[in-house]
Order: sequence, then structure tokens, then C-alpha cells
Amino acid sequence: MLRNATLKLVQAVPVIVILVVLTFLLMQLLPGDPAVVIAGPEASAAAVDAIRARLGLDQPIWWQLTSYFMHLLQGDFGTSLILNEPVFNAFLLRLPVTASLALVSMIITVPVGVALGTLAAYCHNRRSDVAIMIVALLGVSVPGFWIGILSVVLFSVKLGWLPSAGYSPLSDGAWAWLSTLVQPAMVLALFQIGYLARVTRSAMLDVLDQDFVRTARAKGMSEWSTVGKHALRNALIQVVTATGVILSLLVGGAVVIEQMFALPGIGRFVLDAILRRDYPVVQGSMLLLGIAFVLINLIVDIIYTWIDPRIRYD
Repeated sequence: MLRNATLKLVQAVPVIVILVVLTFLLMQLLPGDPAVVIAGPEASAAAVDAIRARLGLDQPIWWQLTSYFMHLLQGDFGTSLILNEPVFNAFLLRLPVTASLALVSMIITVPVGVALGTLAAYCHNRRSDVAIMIVALLGVSVPGFWIGILSVVLFSVKLGWLPSAGYSPLSDGAWAWLSTLVQPAMVLALFQIGYLARVTRSAMLDVLDQDFVRTARAKGMSEWSTVGKHALRNALIQVVTATGVILSLLVGGAVVIEQMFALPGIGRFVLDAILRRDYPVVQGSMLLLGIAFVLINLIVDIIYTWIDPRIRYD
């Protein structure tokens, strides 16, 4: 397993290098000039040119890319034009919010999605299967912002059970932290539950038709042991793959939910940076999120070998 993990880590290096290049080039294509943002709309052309020269924006693209690589090797992801602080520090400051939201959402998504998918496969072509798939289809199709509005109206305005917006860190108490995350995490989990249930159902249907499942039943093993222990474990490869995709989406795709519930996370941080033309924040955050996705895929590949020792990466 250690050899496989090392091999995948080495293979991730060129992916990260390509990600750096693409991120840099995409930022060059965006409209606007960071020098103008720093100088202000009323600054003279000479002041703008001076700032552009200080930032190295008047140099050729290849020189700027080389300089960007050199700064990255030193752990420098740039400095925010608006906040006037290192992008990496600002990113880490908001990471606990997004990580907490993703964690709570995953705790809701994985058990519910796997259980519904397994039940749907076991009750194939029955009413339970149809009902679960309809619910899963609705979860995938209904816009998250609409569900969020309904949730706020019901649980915050009508019932008063949960706060409608804001975030309390874990240092304020476990309940205060959880109460600000339960509602956005449930809204965010609805789509993921539908997706995971469909993937689990498809994987379980393939496994339940295998000979070893019929053999287990012929030997008199209970349905719980046959389905839960033998069939589900062999279907976990596709489930783990879907879970890795879901985690990536939760970390990088919670922009609407964080904006709706006023959560000071990474998604809202990047969105504000785009609106303010804070290009170093957008560039550095995109790169850090890309590295996170690569690491998530690496962890998923390592879990593969733990679930099924027959899998090897040569």
C-alpha cells in the first residue's frame, strides 16, 4: 500500500504543475487590470504604469509564469489586492468554515445515500425502489437555492429552531457550531444523497446478480449478512469513487449555499474576490482547491487497495 501511495503521489506532481499553468493562463484571459484595481479609478496613467511595473505585469508572459512558479516554491500564493494580506493565510482562515460544512454534509450524505441505494437495489422493480428513485431524482433536479429558501422559511422563520444565517466557530460550543451548520449542510446534502443513492443502487444491482451472492444464500446465510457484508463490500469501489467526487464538490462547490446562509467560507471568499477583481485571491484559491482535489483523489485511490486488495497500481 505504501508503494502504491508513493506512486500515486509522484503521478500527482505533473498534474499539479499543469494545474498551475492553466490557472495562471486563465487569469491572464480575465478582463480588467490588477494595477487599476490597486491604484483606484481616479489614478493617473503614470501611477497605474508604476504599479504595473512594480508587480511585474509589464513583463512577458513567460517571465511572469516563471516568477509565479518561483514564488509558489517558496510558499507564496500572492497577496490580496483588497485585504492586503497573503492569500494563503486568508484561505486558511476561511478553510475551517467550508471544511465544517463539508464534514457535516458528508455525515448526512453517506449513510443516507448508501442505505437508500442499497434498499432500492434489494427491492428492485418494487414500489420502494420506484419511490426511492423518484426522491433521488428530485434531490438531483431541484435547485439548491430554492430548497434553501424553503428551509429558512420553515425552520428559521416559522418554527424558530435554527438560525437563518451566520456561523459560530467550534470554540463557541458544539451546539452553537452545529446549529449554524445543520440547515445549510442538509440543503447541500440533498443533491449529493440523490447522486450517491443512484450510484449505490447501480453498483448493488450488478453485485446481487453475481454467483457468490447466490451461493451465500444457498448456504443459508441471512439476508442481512449476504447483502450487507458480502454484496455491499464488493459494491463499495463505485461508492467510494462517488464519495470522492461528492467530497470534491462539497469543498469547492458550496458557493451558493455559503452566500445564502452568510457563511464566511472559501466559496464566498472566492465569489467576493471575483466581484472585486481581486485576481491574486481568485488565482491562489483556485490553485489551492485544485491541489485539494488531487489529494482527495489520491486518498480515494489508497482506500481502493484497502477495500479490495486485488487492486494494484503498477
